[in-house]
Amino acid sequence: MKNKRWLDILYNLDGDEAVSSESLSNKLLLSSRTIRNELRELKTVLEKEGAHLISSTKVGYLLVVEDQEKYDQFLKTLGEEETIPVTSEERVQYLLEVLLTNGQEYVKLEDLCDQLYVSKSTLTANLKEVRKLLDEYGLELITRPGYGIQVKGSEFSLRLCLAASAVAQLETDDETKRAELEKIAKCTLKGLEDSRLKISEASYQNLIVHIYIAIKRIQEGNHVPLEKTHMEQISKEMEFGCAQQISSLLEEAFSIEIPRTETGYIAIHLASKRIMECSHNDGNLVINDEIYEIVHHMLEVIKENYNIDFHNDLELIMLLAAHLVPFSTRIQYGMKLKNPLLSEIKSHYAMAYMMAVTACGFLEQYYEKRIQEDEIGYFAFPINLALERRRSGIEKKNIIVVCSTGRGSSQLLSYRLKSEFGKYINQITTCDVLELKQVDLKDIDYVITTVPIPYPVNRPILHVKLFLENADTNAIENLLRGKGNTLLEKYFHPDLFLTELQAASKQEVIERMVEKIHQVKNVPEEFLESVLERERMAVTSFGNLAAIPHPNRALTRETFVCVAVLKNPIQWDKQKVQVVLMLSLQKDTADNTQHLIAVISKLLFHTGCIKELIRNPNYSVLLQLLERMEKETEE
Repeated sequence: MKNKRWLDILYNLDGDEAVSSESLSNKLLLSSRTIRNELRELKTVLEKEGAHLISSTKVGYLLVVEDQEKYDQFLKTLGEEETIPVTSEERVQYLLEVLLTNGQEYVKLEDLCDQLYVSKSTLTANLKEVRKLLDEYGLELITRPGYGIQVKGSEFSLRLCLAASAVAQLETDDETKRAELEKIAKCTLKGLEDSRLKISEASYQNLIVHIYIAIKRIQEGNHVPLEKTHMEQISKEMEFGCAQQISSLLEEAFSIEIPRTETGYIAIHLASKRIMECSHNDGNLVINDEIYEIVHHMLEVIKENYNIDFHNDLELIMLLAAHLVPFSTRIQYGMKLKNPLLSEIKSHYAMAYMMAVTACGFLEQYYEKRIQEDEIGYFAFPINLALERRRSGIEKKNIIVVCSTGRGSSQLLSYRLKSEFGKYINQITTCDVLELKQVDLKDIDYVITTVPIPYPVNRPILHVKLFLENADTNAIENLLRGKGNTLLEKYFHPDLFLTELQAASKQEVIERMVEKIHQVKNVPEEFLESVLERERMAVTSFGNLAAIPHPNRALTRETFVCVAVLKNPIQWDKQKVQVVLMLSLQKDTADNTQHLIAVISKLLFHTGCIKELIRNPNYSVLLQLLERMEKETEE
């Protein structure tokens, strides 16, 4: 689209006489403001392409070509590919980028319609989606009659939104941008290595994008005004020293001056992305009193809701604490961490995800902020490992992961191995090929590597791809596999299976189910209020038309599940729900709890099973589906 406008403008300037912006506006059916903006950009670009624009207030613009061959190649490049946002999603992305980078100037709706070749009604529909996305970052899209629209909000929030909406910032054909990104990457990597700070490869790439945006904003005269208390707080952290070195290197590389608050901004991003080590080889992770108390309360909430006590699981405590340190920075500053494995986590680690939702309900109360599903997914990883440790009698192995670049890619593979094969693994260490020579392999059982090892290693070696394929996962499981555990009995009764239930609200469904439970089971009077209190604490619906309400603590003399299949879906918090499993756990015992919850959670997140139960709301169908989930859980 921009290429086409530039070509149109340049063809109209291809002559010996100057042309006014008004004349171009009339010929190209674009507003004068759009023409002026395009000419301003073209003027900078043409200087590198064998030509330049001469502008005069009185006569207009004159194109002067100095290197015809270079200029012709530029025109050819412009005409090779024309990219116009076609889908609604593409237009929303384009609008976000235009509005976020437009500074303090208003943008007219007419100009946006011209740029996107859409009607005003289509543009209005797209802007509704833009408003929703901006709202997630505390940004507002304001309208001023006669002027247009503009994004309002803090500089910090604007940059976060810019980074989130950036498309392929690290993969670009723009040579200037690529060179700038490479300079940023070099400065950042140097600072990280010298400071011995560890961040994941994905976080490292994300940091590059944030710094790239920060430099552009600084060059435009826009700075992050960190509050004095925030500045004092971050300047005491070890990440600030790393940020100072990165800032110094960036100042030299880009010939700019980076204010102290901008160094603080980089330090905040480092603190939000840092990998806190819990490895026995690297020493102990020191947990401050606040973090320890938060972890304690998270585990207490899990115990109250699921009768599973993790208070003596030191590894889980350390992993949760290690994750909470950068998480507390993200939640404080409204920063988001994308979780590319969220759907897989819900599907494969359903029980751990449910527990993470409950634990994060406490975190929402503590921080007084809503926690995104992506973050909840990350908390599910260590919880799943803890669950596997509880049910597994497998002799666990020590493995070492070897990758070409060491730190980033080996950490990524290590995390994947822990999440998928945690029940087989005691300890994972990581290194690159050169470091492997210095590693004492006395306690190592297997070496898993993504690259050839060009020298003898006195341990079994398994070659895999960095992004594990089916063949790789099968090979790893065959290498590490041990015997599984037996399965547990069921807690479902035909008298607690309700079908064709009609209700207008979540509360009505809960009340009707509790009323039925009182008829069949001996439950305390506070049962209903306890279930409603749990609903106020955190969500119990996770999509997939299913919900699992339950008391906020174990209350009853026995464990049971009441199941209701509604005649029609109803709104349950932010999700539609048609199948409800109300779980009640026996107090003062954890017997059979873990297996029961594992089977239920597997059922809740299985789309096919839920749809089958809705199509055939029959108790025998329910039992068949539960048996199927049992087998899958066992496997």
